[in-house]
Amino acid sequence: MTTIRPTLKRLLPALLVALCASSCGVPDEPGPINFLLITADDLEWSTVGVYGSHVEAITPNIDQLASEGLRFTNALDIRSAGDDVVTLGVTAAYYDIAHTFLPGAAGEYYFPSFGDLQNNAPYRYQRTVLAEGEDPAAKFQVLEMGAFVQHLMNAGQGLTMCFGLRLDMPRVMGAPQQNTKVLDYYGYDTSNLPSGNFVVAPRFGFNWQSDGLRMTQVRGGFGFFSGQVPYVWLSNAFHNDGKRSVTYTCNGRYTTEPTPARPAPPFSVGAPPTSCFNPDAATQPAFNELRSVVVFEPGFRYPQDLKFSVAVDRELSANTSFTLGWLYPMGGIFEDRLALGVSINLPAGRLARVQGLDRLVP
Repeated sequence: MTTIRPTLKRLLPALLVALCASSCGVPDEPGPINFLLITADDLEWSTVGVYGSHVEAITPNIDQLASEGLRFTNALDIRSAGDDVVTLGVTAAYYDIAHTFLPGAAGEYYFPSFGDLQNNAPYRYQRTVLAEGEDPAAKFQVLEMGAFVQHLMNAGQGLTMCFGLRLDMPRVMGAPQQNTKVLDYYGYDTSNLPSGNFVVAPRFGFNWQSDGLRMTQVRGGFGFFSGQVPYVWLSNAFHNDGKRSVTYTCNGRYTTEPTPARPAPPFSVGAPPTSCFNPDAATQPAFNELRSVVVFEPGFRYPQDLKFSVAVDRELSANTSFTLGWLYPMGGIFEDRLALGVSINLPAGRLARVQGLDRLVP
């Protein structure tokens, strides 16, 4: 339940520190300095006069305190005579990331049917193994820097408008290994990350409140929003550079006639298989080898949502209100697949679109 009318329910002094030390009989010594810290509960943006309440003189003492003091946060408020407020701010964050992720490290068997499971005849087996000397964790650091500006405008007649612009720039410290085969044959650099790319987010909002005993409020806005950058994407590029790990695979049932070239081995408890399986013990075929590669398009931009919202609030009584709202987000993540095939030891050629995938053709 939402109460629209801005009321100050509780305003409690949280801490009063008075340095009331004795002057020690020296009348010329400066007196003590008093600090008053105030916290308030259940406040909205329009509850306090200095923050934009349309109820006249609702918090005169706090308004006077604000006009005579300086408030330090991560932003600086610049007020004009017309009650407009321009807010300037900067942000910074540092992340030290160690991401451990190796799916399929224990090995996976695929049985298409219950009968295959009863016969211990898997259709596929695969296991992913780290290259010798590689750290199981992908480690890198990110420094996020940002700045924002906001203009809160009092247009009169109960209408306020807010114009804002936010600018963020994540900078990645560290990079995956460069896979020269992928670079030579496909033109994608596995060590290239979206580092230092700006995320620009303009925004607009408005709020209108009626006069009278029972208040009506109309509010809304639109703008770009990004939230926390999904750094797990970057860790995927570290894990999947085509050199750090290899996935061993076997395909086909060993019970099939004729026997596939590299059939999956039967499941057994203990050490993982060291090769694919052939009923002929003297002929054990080697694994297929697959290497996963994650690359970023040059100029890649982190995802953003464009959101539109509008709502109407109506106060029905002193303790009851009705709200009707609409929110519409627009956004998405687009992913393209680069098919490297079983091996990237391919002859020179050109890229062509084959069945929706980028493939190297003569």
